[in-house]
Amino acid sequence: MPSSLAARITRMAISDRLATRILLILRNSVIAEPPLSPAPGGHVGRSQGAWQSGSCTTPRRRRRRSRTRGQARPSSLTTILRRRVSMVRNYETSEGPVMTDRIDFFIAGSERSGTTVTGALLDKQPEVCGLQGTTVMTRLEHLYGLVCRVIRQGGEFEGVDPANCDSLLEFVKHQPVTPFLHTCYYNITFYENLMNSSLSDVTKDVFAHQAYLKGFRFDRYMARFDPANPSWANTVAAMFSEFVESTESRGRIYGEQTPDNALHLKVIQRMYPDVKFIFMVRHPVTGVASLCDRYRQVSDAVNQYRKPFVHFPFNDPEIVGRTLFVKFEDILNHREVTLQSMGDHLGFTPTEIEGEHNSKVFSQYVGKSLEWDRYFRSAVKYNEVERTAIYEKNKDIADLFYSADETAAIIGYQAEAAA
Repeated sequence: MPSSLAARITRMAISDRLATRILLILRNSVIAEPPLSPAPGGHVGRSQGAWQSGSCTTPRRRRRRSRTRGQARPSSLTTILRRRVSMVRNYETSEGPVMTDRIDFFIAGSERSGTTVTGALLDKQPEVCGLQGTTVMTRLEHLYGLVCRVIRQGGEFEGVDPANCDSLLEFVKHQPVTPFLHTCYYNITFYENLMNSSLSDVTKDVFAHQAYLKGFRFDRYMARFDPANPSWANTVAAMFSEFVESTESRGRIYGEQTPDNALHLKVIQRMYPDVKFIFMVRHPVTGVASLCDRYRQVSDAVNQYRKPFVHFPFNDPEIVGRTLFVKFEDILNHREVTLQSMGDHLGFTPTEIEGEHNSKVFSQYVGKSLEWDRYFRSAVKYNEVERTAIYEKNKDIADLFYSADETAAIIGYQAEAAA
């Protein structure tokens, strides 16, 4: 496929389809334009047409005879692109609620390490708006990956300099956000969350994604695009604000919880220089055992458990200094003290909260996740020899955060004895 046609197709399709659709288009070199709004007289321009090798399969003369006087000329791909970019620019002047221009803290860590319950506990504080599972950084990574794949296949991505695509960090540093990129980020976030709401095997994730999507407003999001400040910090905050508005959450301190934030700490710190991190830690014996319920194979569970620790920049004093490591077991054993340490880290004074959770998402999961029986429910499936083997595979992490006595108690835990 000629690179010029690939570029035109990419520009048209990205605002309507996910990354897989674009790549399919580029491979097959064929695209059918989505139906346009009927022009006066009822004609729909090129709704059934297809472009291949740079030209339309329908002869131009035949198309001219099919039109009657007063009907609009069928739109080209370039015209469609210009029309959509014009729509984006019009949104710049629309009115919307004043939303956050930043994200103050991010919760990260391995899956099943207590990131969700920690975010929910913080969200219960009046000064904190802590949202769970928005995956705003994961979606940014996916958009960056899409851009890179299009460029590697010889296409062009509007407004993107290939020199800025060496890494996600370089992309965030040097690539300005265009109206088109701003639009793409919204669409990828919306559609991937929509897919997750139907494909996830975790009930709370399904509930969260559906609750979030119902409150999204594209026009409000587009109104946040600022040509004078085309930064990714502004675009990501605009998307995060849609999650905030969806849940009607409010607070002075805004935070986001997704385990995979651990993979993007340097990128986050680049976007938000004053950001703070809470890195959740769970003992590898119970953490890996819990992950085995999802990944089945112990080796896969171990890799998933270790991934956030492998990516954490322990040699970066700036990141380390902004990170509070919180053990899930401390939340179970010493909740008030642990909450106070998180308050000191983030800059608020914890208060005892009674009554309904102030966010619509995950409120019913807080109590269930703070029970020891639930904490050990996966680990009790393994005997002491198997637990010891899991510990040996993750000895470096366990010995860094846990004493020998704490590890021995977890390896030797017996449900009957605890009861």
